[in-house]
Amino acid sequence: LTLMTMWLGWTSVLVGVAAHAASVGVLPQGEAPHVATLPPNGRVLPPWTQVTNASFWSLGGEGKFVTRAVVPDGTGEEVLRLVTLPLNGRPAPNVWLAVLQADIPFGVSQGDTGLLTFTARASPPSAGALGQRGRSLGPRTPSHNVTLIVPVIQSDLDKSYTKSVDLAVRLNSSYQNISIPFTFRQTDPSGLARIMFEIGFEQPQSIDLKRVQLEVWPASEHVDPASLPSCCGTPDYPGREANATWRAEALARIDTLRRAPLTVHVTDASGHPKAGCDINATMTRSDFRFGSAVNQHVWYGLHNGVNASIYRQEFLRLFNTAVFEGEMKWPEWEADAPSHNQTLELVDTLIAAGIRVRGHNLVWPSCGGSGKVPTDVCAGPIAANTSASRATLEAAIEAHIADEVTTLKAHGCCEEFDVVNEPHGNPQIVDFLGVGNGSMLKWLAAANASNPSAGRRINEDRVCSAFFDIDSPQQAYYKEMLPWMAQSAPGLLTGLGCESHLDGTVLPAPTDMLGWYEWAGTLGLTVRITEFDVVNADDALYADYLRDTLIALYSSSSADGFLMWGFTDDAHWLHSAPLFRSGWVGKPGLAVWEEWVLGKWRTGVFGITDSAGGWEAGPVHHGEYNVEVRCGGGAAVVREVHVTAGGAEITVQV
Repeated sequence: LTLMTMWLGWTSVLVGVAAHAASVGVLPQGEAPHVATLPPNGRVLPPWTQVTNASFWSLGGEGKFVTRAVVPDGTGEEVLRLVTLPLNGRPAPNVWLAVLQADIPFGVSQGDTGLLTFTARASPPSAGALGQRGRSLGPRTPSHNVTLIVPVIQSDLDKSYTKSVDLAVRLNSSYQNISIPFTFRQTDPSGLARIMFEIGFEQPQSIDLKRVQLEVWPASEHVDPASLPSCCGTPDYPGREANATWRAEALARIDTLRRAPLTVHVTDASGHPKAGCDINATMTRSDFRFGSAVNQHVWYGLHNGVNASIYRQEFLRLFNTAVFEGEMKWPEWEADAPSHNQTLELVDTLIAAGIRVRGHNLVWPSCGGSGKVPTDVCAGPIAANTSASRATLEAAIEAHIADEVTTLKAHGCCEEFDVVNEPHGNPQIVDFLGVGNGSMLKWLAAANASNPSAGRRINEDRVCSAFFDIDSPQQAYYKEMLPWMAQSAPGLLTGLGCESHLDGTVLPAPTDMLGWYEWAGTLGLTVRITEFDVVNADDALYADYLRDTLIALYSSSSADGFLMWGFTDDAHWLHSAPLFRSGWVGKPGLAVWEEWVLGKWRTGVFGITDSAGGWEAGPVHHGEYNVEVRCGGGAAVVREVHVTAGGAEITVQV
């Protein structure tokens, strides 16, 4: 935790804009709000829609997670103060469950230009502040004061929820003036387009909001959003700056943690040292797992629109680790024989090519649905709801684990398994079995019995890829469950899988992720990012966050791998992969991957033996190397060597 650099006194505001929002610096405190000469003929919200008008603005989510009050702000103005409320001891689990909203009182058309402006600041509640139900919000975490608000322009026509505005802005405790130009994406009659301020970010929050204004120009006026004032609406994340202290510290840790000396001695057949021999040491595979999900259909040319040959070539060039997207999930594992056999064939192919394979997943503990426990296995026992039916389901799960792990072991797979996938997000079967986390220990034990050498992880989203000390429902669950597992059955759970499906509108600081890695390490667990991707981010933001995630992870002693959930848009579940867009056009993220993973962290060194026949490469990154030695005009001699934390030393006879 000492590695974390927290956001002292900072607030994050999510302000959604679908397009055209440009970033400028934070406006200085006290500057007049939104001073600009705007085009004529725009429609403006009338005066009676001011944000303090309770008859125009209402609380969404039935007011369960947020309260409001009109208060003086000390500058002579009244502001609306929004404070989130916990329910059953927990804040809102989703941003849209704590919301201030109002319907736009005039019609808008697709292509119209809008300008949303408002003034806001963070206003942390005092310790023990009471919500409307008398429940204490508790004190703010001193080291991590984060408040989030999301202004949204959304269509409610036909419940399409099309958003024209959806973007992140961060605030500190001083007022900032936010201006967001955008284009309406849908035509809505009066009252069917809505302004929303969402603040449900899983922790107690308080913000002051005033001067909310919306001006709309019809498309016929040809108002370019880029010509309008724009401030503070571009997604970003703390620690992105080029000279960030955390990054320099992380890179220094990498030099110590991930590198060790390689020493080569060269002798002739009689054991005499050979001076002046050329040595070339090249890493063939890093110890750190850099990988991606592999799409079996694309690999075998069964996916229209994706060049299978390029896909295979790039996969083998870029990665040393693979995970199957779906074929090892329970329903797919029991699919027709041709598909199943093709999965095993691809496992063999990848391993033969030097690609490590991890298994995903053995138990996704909900009944029915894609990838989860098959309905024919779980529906009957759950409906019967007896101790005998629970025993039947337990036996079926353990039999499936034994079958899959044993079958794959015969193919040299897998180096590890996600034994349980998303038990917090999909707890139905864990809850039904009535033994709480004990059921997961049984599944881990079953996997261990079938292949003790394979690692065993629990895999979940929104854990490591979240603010470390906010204590969201997922985080609270794991902060309680993982120590219990470590104490109850030491060594049975070997790692935590952090999915890391992220939204560019609210990216956690790399130091927050570091906090999770280091905490898991104190429990004896390794941490691996297993399904990384980002949506709602431009190419530059995506690339920078990929770089910083890699650096933060690689700098942690408890981390052992990073896998993205697909690497090209044409074969990505959300068409938002890190490295390639459609048609194999490289994104900036590809340059990041090549610079760091295939460049700086994939050592290639050369030198000449000294008079004693020795040569030391100095610190090289941990991994497997080919060492080629050539003396004079003689033939090259190649030896393999594995450099680990203690370094490596070999003697080559020529």
